[in-house]
Amino acid sequence: MDDLNSNMDNKSCSQLLSLDISAAFNMLDIDTLLLRLHSDFGIAGFASAWLRSYLTDRLCYLAVGNSRSDTWICHEGVPQGSVLGPSMFLSYVSPIARIFDRFDISYHQYADDTQLYTEVRSSENTPRLLKCVEEVTRWFLINGLLLNAGKTEAIAFGTRQQLAKCSKSEDR
Repeated sequence: MDDLNSNMDNKSCSQLLSLDISAAFNMLDIDTLLLRLHSDFGIAGFASAWLRSYLTDRLCYLAVGNSRSDTWICHEGVPQGSVLGPSMFLSYVSPIARIFDRFDISYHQYADDTQLYTEVRSSENTPRLLKCVEEVTRWFLINGLLLNAGKTEAIAFGTRQQLAKCSKSEDR
């Protein structure tokens, strides 16, 4: 909110995209997660072995109301609702921060919720944000995740006058 308010104080608008990833926690490749935890965060040895033990060969089932499926062994994903789940997900997707930085896009992440936002002074900012999202979408696909375009939301922030001015510059 502070960044959005600062942009309005600077007489500019902000664009914010809230990205949604389909079945995010279920789709993580455990070997890739452990590799990233080691290479990017230095988690190795006993801690890495403990995490591998925690993540592999878990029993899973589906439950709806009073009905429950047979159990099966999960070979991917992290437990939803666990204390470690959000941190493990963020560790898995941590490389996308480099994409945001390359496009000079601000972001906030918590677990599988990612919000991208940028200051808009001219129509040149919209293509930069869109190109960033295209690259992030490609990264997600390569890494076994799917961006849910139907649940991704966009919003513009600014005063009424600033929003009108920004929309006119985009029409050009």
